[in-house]
Amino acid sequence: MDPLSDDEVEEQDSPEQRIRRLETRLAEETQRLERLYEAYRKAEGEIADKQALIDVLEKEAVDREIEAEGLEHLLSEKDNKIRELELDGAKSSKRVEHLEPELEKMEEKYSKERAMLGRVYEITEELEEPLQPAQAELEARDDWYVQHMKVFEDLNQAIKDRYEMIESAVEKAAEFQKAQESFKQRMEEVVDGEYQAYKAKDGAYVRKHFFGKYPETLKLVENMSDDEIFALTRGGHDPNKVYQAYKAAKEHKGQPTVILAKTVKGYGMGEAGEGKNTTHSQKKLGVDALVKVAQRFDIPVTKKDAEELNFYKPAEDSEELKYLRERREILGGYLPTRSFELESFNIPQLETFEPLLKSTKEKEMSSTMAFVRFLSLLIRDKEIGPRVVPIVPDEARTFGMEGLFRQMGIYSSSGQLYEPEDSDKVMWYKEDIKGQVLQEGINEAGAISDWIAAATAYASHNVTMIPFYIYYSKFGFQRVGDLAWAAGDMQAKGFLMGGTAGRTTLAGEGLQHQDGDSLIVANTIPNCVSYDPTYAYELTVIIRDGMYRMYEKNENIFYYITLMNENYVHPEMPKGVEEAILKGMYSLKTVGKSKIQVQLLGSGAILREVEKAADMLEKDWGVMSNVWSVTSFNEVTREAQNIDRENLYNKTQKVPYVTQCLSKSKGPAIAATDYMKNYAEQIRKYVPMRYEVLGTDGFGRSDSRKELRYFFEVNADYITYATLSTLVDEGSLDAKILSKAAKKLNIDSGKSNPMHT
Repeated sequence: MDPLSDDEVEEQDSPEQRIRRLETRLAEETQRLERLYEAYRKAEGEIADKQALIDVLEKEAVDREIEAEGLEHLLSEKDNKIRELELDGAKSSKRVEHLEPELEKMEEKYSKERAMLGRVYEITEELEEPLQPAQAELEARDDWYVQHMKVFEDLNQAIKDRYEMIESAVEKAAEFQKAQESFKQRMEEVVDGEYQAYKAKDGAYVRKHFFGKYPETLKLVENMSDDEIFALTRGGHDPNKVYQAYKAAKEHKGQPTVILAKTVKGYGMGEAGEGKNTTHSQKKLGVDALVKVAQRFDIPVTKKDAEELNFYKPAEDSEELKYLRERREILGGYLPTRSFELESFNIPQLETFEPLLKSTKEKEMSSTMAFVRFLSLLIRDKEIGPRVVPIVPDEARTFGMEGLFRQMGIYSSSGQLYEPEDSDKVMWYKEDIKGQVLQEGINEAGAISDWIAAATAYASHNVTMIPFYIYYSKFGFQRVGDLAWAAGDMQAKGFLMGGTAGRTTLAGEGLQHQDGDSLIVANTIPNCVSYDPTYAYELTVIIRDGMYRMYEKNENIFYYITLMNENYVHPEMPKGVEEAILKGMYSLKTVGKSKIQVQLLGSGAILREVEKAADMLEKDWGVMSNVWSVTSFNEVTREAQNIDRENLYNKTQKVPYVTQCLSKSKGPAIAATDYMKNYAEQIRKYVPMRYEVLGTDGFGRSDSRKELRYFFEVNADYITYATLSTLVDEGSLDAKILSKAAKKLNIDSGKSNPMHT
């Protein structure tokens, strides 16, 4: 096939390419003409200099001639004078003696003037010698100018033509710029649905509906065929444009940069799905479609290959395969690797944390403070301490964790670079290269990403870390729920600590901060173990066992544990409840002695309201209560559901743990939590008696804990009334008692449902 001529190549080029080529040629011609014009100007300058020199010499020659004529005239007068004197002398036969000195002086003066005149003639001759070649050169230059006059006329015309070309190019550039602006405007005003339609149709459709809106944009493609228009590539699929966009973004300073990469849904699929709203259930391409895709991307696949589903692999020595192998080598191999061989170390025994197992007596503290004390004891372990990574997004002081600033230091790769504003305090904001606390600011997503990195370090870096991410519980699973799910998928090991948990514990910070669903969401992640402890000893038992299960037994689980910022007295751990705490519920206490009995279940912030209700039921109504601390409705439910499955397929007769706990008890069961009712509702199937649930369904609001618990109907008064009402329904109490109870307990029957308020 004969190679294409330049004109044919240009015809195949795009308007933009042709304009760029014209501009290049114009620039080259302009440079050549400028060099020629500069040589002409230089030659003219040299001629002008020689002409000036000739003018000077001619002037000097004229001046010398004038001087010579003057001297000749003077000499003639002297000769005449001498002749007159000679005549006078001839007439006088004798010399006058007294005139002889004067005559000698006159002769001497005459000799000097004659010698001067001779010198003038010599100078005139000397001046004539350089004047002659100069005159000759001038004549030669005049002849050269006459001979080359046509060249200069052509040069001037060429320069004029080039300037006209430049002006034309400028006009065309202005037109092209206007077209570009219109093109940009068109791209910005087209919505994504239209973009997809352009690829789902053909080039004629694109010409009409995209380029055809403005004359400027339509002109851009006037020399292009419909097929060429359809083949135009969007920026998001153009490697050169993508590279240039990222390069420009990287070089841009002083402000953020956004790259809008226009792409095509189903790029490369052609009629099979490119730009089409094809269902995701379409997983296969037909033979013809496969072949077209291969042709589209220059993949050497035949129809037979497509029919037989033969995979294409580049040649072993091809650039493509070499490149792919180099990339994989840089990335560390062909497949990502994970190590499941944890470093061997022993988790401290429960006795290590004995101060948290004892009663605080009259001293009040929050479960959050109990957690901080747990960490303080844990980091004393020389083996475990360096592996502990506390991560706080913003509220370290809210959680009472400022004591760790001095104990562990806040990690900074640069150390302490400034004097903190709290430097005058005992527990000041200390940054250190060796710090262990990650203080991340208001950045929940970044903080949990840090946590995931530390929680998976055992598999990614063969380094076992024990990360604790402490945050506002509402900002956990609500705001970073996807990352929590990803943590489960990546088999993270560590603790998520939901501080200020529950819908009523945070009091005055409103619905955006009040959590009523995190435990429900946590239960959706299969390997997330979740608890809602109330007392310090419950928290201690749970965290210690969690470390044992994750880091000694190597179970692929992680923990979500709630914490409260409400201060109260913490009792001593009852004997022998450790296993029951971990299973999810245990008998906390029995209040009163009566034939009329109830089972009161509570957890987290509301367990203490349940305890108050038990006291009220015994004191005012003569009802005996068995109080159950349910550390995890999720765990008891999971265990029960597992028993269900085992009984179904293996025909065993196992009884769920929650059923075992309540089966020997009397009376109805009433559960109350600081979460949506569904949290406690999930065990209903396994409760062997009448079961009522109180919870905090609805939006939160700003108010005191007391008022919020009244509003959501989970305080001691409402728990008491719900219990009495259930006993009335079962016939254990007279119905008349309810009106008395409603008045005494301030129960408003006309009160709006908090779910809809």
